[in-house]
Amino acid sequence: MADGSVLRASDGLFTANPASNYALRGNGAAAWEGWPKSVELENLRTAWLDAGNMAKQKRICEQLQRQLWRDVPYIPMGQVIKPTAYRHDLADLPSGFPAFYGVRRTDQENRFIQ
Repeated sequence: MADGSVLRASDGLFTANPASNYALRGNGAAAWEGWPKSVELENLRTAWLDAGNMAKQKRICEQLQRQLWRDVPYIPMGQVIKPTAYRHDLADLPSGFPAFYGVRRTDQENRFIQ
């Protein structure tokens, strides 16, 4: 931006993995809008949570993606981006989810250093 403000978008924190992505749930009445019910989705999510390493999680995610195409618990209709503007004299702002620890003020000369 012309005045040096920085715009950032959310990094998808709540949809980043099966543990936090509520749209991947298939737990019936406890699921989100539409109440999708899929025992297989729930079993795969539980297996992903119990997996001991990244290789097992990756294999389970591949199975989970195939099951999502079978069950189709939701259809993404778009993307929401929540831009955020910051003062031009702030530095060391972390990307993604808003966290304001480590943020510091700078002088005008160094305002674009990130």
